[in-house]
Amino acid sequence: MQTRECLIADLRPEFTPLLQAHLPNNENPIVCYEAVYDRNDYPPKCTFYKACIITAYRLIDASVGFEKGFLGGYNGKSHASATSALLQDIVSVNEEKGYERWNVFVNGQGNTRLFMVFDSQVSALKFIDILNRAIDEARKPKIPSQPSPADRLRELQNLYNERLISDAEYQQKRREILGQL
Repeated sequence: MQTRECLIADLRPEFTPLLQAHLPNNENPIVCYEAVYDRNDYPPKCTFYKACIITAYRLIDASVGFEKGFLGGYNGKSHASATSALLQDIVSVNEEKGYERWNVFVNGQGNTRLFMVFDSQVSALKFIDILNRAIDEARKPKIPSQPSPADRLRELQNLYNERLISDAEYQQKRREILGQL
């Protein structure tokens, strides 16, 4: 079992089509993890690769599994899946010790459940901390930004140049804007 923090570009190529459906082009990752582990406790035996990506808006969980053949090599069969949840819809994040790894379970609204694996409790707790901070940030009310005084003066000048306001209105509004500096 190994876990590493990485860039999306460093993930296995099998993740590319899975992530395209869940990661909009305008969302940059806050953090990306990749884990590789063997599952020998149930047939068929598989090697799994997991990718976990946190953006400012969502958590993405992708898995690619390769079945092992009779002599231990890959038999050509693979499994791939991905799911995501909006951070504001996440209702719980739980960490627990599994067999040779640490599991992080994330429950979203409805039946959404995401599952991440880590090689150490330190890595799992770091991931949970990053995720909880991202969730808190996503839930904050968004306050629209106010135009700067310079932008407001430019807009006022445009209104005046187009003769949409009188000279007196222009002078009064200009004084108000400059008075706020």
